[in-house]
Amino acid sequence: MNKKGFTILEILVVLSVIAILIGIAVPRLKGMQDQANISKAKAELKTLQAAIVSYYTNSSPNAYPPTSTTVATTSLITATPQIISTALYDPWGATATTEYNYVLSANGQYYVISSVGPNGAIGSCLAAGTKVLLADGKTKMVEKLLVGDILLGLNGAKNKVLDVGVMPKQDRKIYSFNGGDYFVTADHPFSTKTGWAAIDPKLAQEMHSGMKVEKLDVGSELVTRTGIVHIDKIDFKAFKDSVVYNPQLDGSHDYYADGFLVHNAVGGLGISNAGVVSGIGGDDICRTNGSGC
Repeated sequence: MNKKGFTILEILVVLSVIAILIGIAVPRLKGMQDQANISKAKAELKTLQAAIVSYYTNSSPNAYPPTSTTVATTSLITATPQIISTALYDPWGATATTEYNYVLSANGQYYVISSVGPNGAIGSCLAAGTKVLLADGKTKMVEKLLVGDILLGLNGAKNKVLDVGVMPKQDRKIYSFNGGDYFVTADHPFSTKTGWAAIDPKLAQEMHSGMKVEKLDVGSELVTRTGIVHIDKIDFKAFKDSVVYNPQLDGSHDYYADGFLVHNAVGGLGISNAGVVSGIGGDDICRTNGSGC
């Protein structure tokens, strides 16, 4: 009796066809998941927005929940009367405990709903006064940047400012190197001789999907426009109600901040590059990692 099996060529053909089908299906599935997450986020943000307004209506005297620090949605569960029954979570959250929060805007005129990363971090940001290098060789403070400004990147790259994310007032730790100015959050990636690195590499990795981020520590060698700087000292200072900034760029997404080559959080535009945002009383709800609005 002759036994007939598959030849190696036939098996390779079948595997190739399966690989092609997977290549077609996976992007479509990802797109469907993004749309599902967008719908879920919109519904949850609307729920949270209504809950905060309800809190205001039921409080005496009328007042929104306190925002001296970032307040998680769980505070609305424990409110009297209870406003929501369960905490709400960002479907793109970096961790399973990435709740929606609300804070007072930097100008004090409205409330902002957002999601934050671990330890209250909301994106790779720079403190006011940080000097960034323009393509023409001049410097400009980060809070003065305008849409359309051209920043200098590695190897002479010219990257256009698409937007400048302004992170709401919040108590933050801001870091400095070698006794210099306090200018950066722990999750901001810096270019080193061996790749990208951050003081908090785990959080940086979560905020910059697809990037490999190493630990930035004493002994790291950071890239500047003029050469390499050896880090001998890293300090931080806690700033109350600080406002920080995150330039959003096109091109290579890198630029010089206080002389160091850094990477912006690649994504869409918005007030927070760590989650979903909405102004109380407004309808703008955007996912700021590029998934859409």
